[in-house]
Amino acid sequence: MRLDSGGLLLLAEHELPAELVGLVRSHKPEIISTLEIVTRACSGLPLSPNRFMAEMTAEDIADIEAGYIPVETLRAYAESISMRQVGRPIN
Repeated sequence: MRLDSGGLLLLAEHELPAELVGLVRSHKPEIISTLEIVTRACSGLPLSPNRFMAEMTAEDIADIEAGYIPVETLRAYAESISMRQVGRPIN
């Protein structure tokens, strides 16, 4: 057992229960590209992912890449942009 530089407890593999070692080894996090997240947010809307990204700032894109903005929030933003494009008022 040891601590990392941030003070987190690190356990050696032999210090973990066997079933936990198997779970950790088999877990592969889903890696989703920014374009895929934006595409999901635009799904079914008259707004292309590229047009949607053109409406964003570099900071917005960085926040998406960091996982700070969930797809549900992006969806709401995409809906407001698509309504503005077709001339409907945004409630």
